[in-house]
Amino acid sequence: MKNFNDLIFEALDDTLRKVPGENVSKLIHSLAEKQPSLKPKEVGNKIEVIISYLEKLAGKEGAEIIQTVSIKHLCAKLKQ
Repeated sequence: MKNFNDLIFEALDDTLRKVPGENVSKLIHSLAEKQPSLKPKEVGNKIEVIISYLEKLAGKEGAEIIQTVSIKHLCAKLKQ
């Protein structure tokens, strides 16, 4: 069984691939990997950092859309 951090990461990753698209998702992941505070396996423990980073990249409204869709994906994964 996957842990909660993995589920959060997967939900966010799914959202980034579906909402802004695969190319934008790859760009965001590439930029995030360069941030020492954004390790993929620690996403669940650093939600505030992720949100702040998304707001810088996509603006407040864009980050809110990504958050909302990610939460819906996470809820669907938790029901499985």
